[in-house]
Amino acid sequence: MQMVVQNAGSGERWAAHKHLRFEKLENLPAQEFLYVLLGRIRVGIYSEGDSKVCDRVLNEGDFAILNSGHDVESLHDETRYIALKQGPYRKGEKVPL
Repeated sequence: MQMVVQNAGSGERWAAHKHLRFEKLENLPAQEFLYVLLGRIRVGIYSEGDSKVCDRVLNEGDFAILNSGHDVESLHDETRYIALKQGPYRKGEKVPL
């Protein structure tokens, strides 16, 4: 597992992307768990075909489990959230949508 604590100001964005599957877990998507410690984030959720499906706003204490493409935007000046995903990070494993 890999864990990152993100600190962000209002309007900071993480571009839409998805994570490549692990060879040994080829029938399972790479998953990511987001938990908001402080502030708010907007999470864009994408289909397996890489089309945007919807946006969800997460507030303090909210979480999301993602298994498809997504983007993240901070909606508060002092946002902090935890991102937990299968690891370790592999160079080039983030694929832009």
